[in-house]
Amino acid sequence: MTSNYVDITGLHLQALADIVSELEDGFKGIYGNDINLDPNSPDGQMIALFAQSKIDILDVISSVYNSFSPSSAAGAVLDQRCALNGIIRKGSTISTVYVVVTTTAAVSLVGLSAGSGTPFTVSDAAGNKFYLTTSVTTGIGANSLHFTAAVAGAIDISAGSITTIDTVVGGVTSVSNAGGATVAGVDEETDAALRFRRSVSVSNPSSGFLD
Repeated sequence: MTSNYVDITGLHLQALADIVSELEDGFKGIYGNDINLDPNSPDGQMIALFAQSKIDILDVISSVYNSFSPSSAAGAVLDQRCALNGIIRKGSTISTVYVVVTTTAAVSLVGLSAGSGTPFTVSDAAGNKFYLTTSVTTGIGANSLHFTAAVAGAIDISAGSITTIDTVVGGVTSVSNAGGATVAGVDEETDAALRFRRSVSVSNPSSGFLD
């Protein structure tokens, strides 16, 4: 039987040491037992290259084999397996926050709603950017405006953290958020969470005398 096979117990693959030993036996069968197969010798290095090439292929085979089960699949393949049960990965959502924009004159600011042009942008100390949601013409003084995070996912937004003006506009003197996020974004569902949610969705309801 070949050293790499699938039976009723699962997939069986050679370890790197087994592959090296097999290649060394093959080289000795061709060139004789006195061949120098030390790791630093030319033939020893050639065996190492052959062995690494084979183990790389076996790793791919192992990944493909494991991807057939939702319990061991990952990434896009896990999405495909879960879709067979009608389970879809929960995507990331976007944070929103109100930012006080202080101006010395009536200023027209471009928002995402404009659909073109660069929206008025502010950012926090961590470099997270926020776009003005709707185009607006400000009044003089403090204007509480709605902003949307540029990137979806969880962002730590604390009061007073957004203070940098990225889009320089004449008349805008400062920005600052008085509070935290009005809508807190969340990261995309992890593989582990998706696997657990799928396993719960296809499990049979328990029954018996005890809870």
